[in-house]
Amino acid sequence: MTNYRDQIAQMQHAAAERAIANSQRELTDAARSYEDAIRDNDPEAAATWLSEYVRAQHLIASLQPQQSQAQWSNKELEWLSQRRALLEQPGKWDEMMRTANHLLAAGHKRDSAELFAALDHHLGIGVSENSPDRPLDPNEVCRMCGIDADTYNRGADRLAYLKSIGQYKS
Repeated sequence: MTNYRDQIAQMQHAAAERAIANSQRELTDAARSYEDAIRDNDPEAAATWLSEYVRAQHLIASLQPQQSQAQWSNKELEWLSQRRALLEQPGKWDEMMRTANHLLAAGHKRDSAELFAALDHHLGIGVSENSPDRPLDPNEVCRMCGIDADTYNRGADRLAYLKSIGQYKS
């Protein structure tokens, strides 16, 4: 039987594999679009798609497994174990990791009560169903906007990239 640290590592590994697979699809799409732009003699589009291709390559490289695994503090393990059932729901682990990385990049400190409270709020813990502060589920956003999940995911990935290079602030 695996311990909880091993299960966390497995969830992390699975999330990284999904992110790499998505980035590889983006890489393939960018390469095809670049070739189409060259064939259509559209240098502006070609430059855009080449930039997207390079961005996807960098993203894939950054997602490759590192030599050392992430070390979880006791507070983080306690927080994770208290939310185990929620985080085992499809997509919740990835959502929590994206949110945690965003909050840390925004200046929250690891193991701080503020970080854990913000994560809980984002995951909808302690937020009533009718609250205007309730985070929207991606499926709700797709229904509200009339788009499919792939379109939503491409847009979310693009927004995350633009935020990472400083073009958008949260």
